[in-house]
Amino acid sequence: TVLDKIIITISGDRYYVINNVIQFGYQLVGDNVYDFGTDGKQKTEPLNKLYVVIGGNTYYVINNIIVKNYYIINDEVIDFGDDGVKRDTILDKRYIIIGGNTYYVINNIIVKNYYIIDNEVIDFGDDGVKRDTTLDKTIVKVGNDNYYVINNVIQTGNQLVGDKIYDFGTDGKQKTEPLDK
Repeated sequence: TVLDKIIITISGDRYYVINNVIQFGYQLVGDNVYDFGTDGKQKTEPLNKLYVVIGGNTYYVINNIIVKNYYIINDEVIDFGDDGVKRDTILDKRYIIIGGNTYYVINNIIVKNYYIIDNEVIDFGDDGVKRDTTLDKTIVKVGNDNYYVINNVIQTGNQLVGDKIYDFGTDGKQKTEPLDK
């Protein structure tokens, strides 16, 4: 009998066997990754939030399970495909949905807080998740600049804000302190 791609238990210790040979190191078993020591025994510590390389492929593992498709690690969106193998996909200036949440990604990094897309100020919050916030008739700080927005759309030129007039350049950035009426 050939034991192939199977975990066996001997005297309470678990081993992974391929073609009757006990395996060592990280092993992919279905969608799970386990670490087998130099003696072939499965280590008991869970593999959590770490990269592992198996057969030349890089995987990201959370609680011994490989991550698949798009996943965010340290604000970076990484493509692990349907098989969990890390890819070098470049995601730039596009929306992406992960876990039911919408993000905007530039060079694989999620945008956070207020951000300008197509002359509109969008709220992505501190976690990068797109919100349906309506910004109307208010000055909003984006990065180091202030913008006046009406229904999220950036306004330009002289704008009456409250009882003061402000000058917003052709790029929508506030150019001056309030002007006299």
